[in-house]
Amino acid sequence: MLYQAAMDIGSNSVKTTVVLSEAPLSEIADKRSKVTRLGQGIAERRLQEEAMQRTIEAIGAQLAWLKAEYSPCEVVIGATSAVRDARNGVDFLKNCQKNLGLKRVPYRLSGEQEAICTFMGASCAVGKGKFFVNADPGGGSTEVSCGLAGNLLIESRSFQIGAVRWGERFDLEGPSAPQARKNALIVAEKNFDNFIKVGQSSDGERVTLSISGGSAFMVGSLAAGHLIRKPEYVIPVNADVIERLIDQLGPMTIEERKQVPGMPADRANVAVSALIIILALMHALNYTSFTPNPYGLRQGLLIGLRNGEFLPTL
Repeated sequence: MLYQAAMDIGSNSVKTTVVLSEAPLSEIADKRSKVTRLGQGIAERRLQEEAMQRTIEAIGAQLAWLKAEYSPCEVVIGATSAVRDARNGVDFLKNCQKNLGLKRVPYRLSGEQEAICTFMGASCAVGKGKFFVNADPGGGSTEVSCGLAGNLLIESRSFQIGAVRWGERFDLEGPSAPQARKNALIVAEKNFDNFIKVGQSSDGERVTLSISGGSAFMVGSLAAGHLIRKPEYVIPVNADVIERLIDQLGPMTIEERKQVPGMPADRANVAVSALIIILALMHALNYTSFTPNPYGLRQGLLIGLRNGEFLPTL
């Protein structure tokens, strides 16, 4: 029995998803996540020593878990915004290879590669060939793509807008002023506004907006646990729900946010900036609701592994 795993070294966390090599990618065997804030101080365009050490330790711990629980396992590792933007990003990945005994240096994904992988992975939640729009707000960047699920990518863009980056730039991690939140929304919306406007497919049906990644899970979890009070989180979330959450969470401390029903404790510090980015996306793309998508970048990395586009890192 062979397992396959994809690890995402993100700006906020290190995440790993495991599947059986013969199983559909939507059938997740297990997953792990650890917040390391590799992108802390991202505006300086240099990864900080403590953040790099935290991240290498998290990668090592998740690799040890894979070896103990899911051997034999092919592992592909991809690094995203924080690493590709940092002047010492390549050196960091070389240190990962050296310190963790990897076969090869983890992939340093370009913005375009990340957008394509995320779109293909998000297609797992959409009927094959169906036209849809997907966005993935990460810690350092947001990837937006549209096309036919699993078949044809029509347009994709990677924007330098992420929850860690925006939280630091507009001082949103702790209690924030209403004007700061407003400014963050306006600037994000202006940046997203130059992406293709997609409203209806050729048959007149409204095109689905799916949002993947940890921020989407957080919004769905908050909406279900705090406002809608339903157990399901993969349900459409309206813009007015996000606006209410921004107003409620914005003045709170990080510890106060952790007590809000549905709040993942490890995302309390980036919750407000992530909500603002999602709302800006919806405004710019002319949507009043979105559906959280449980699949994304890591499924896309696994597709690349299965197609021979990526080689196992471990």
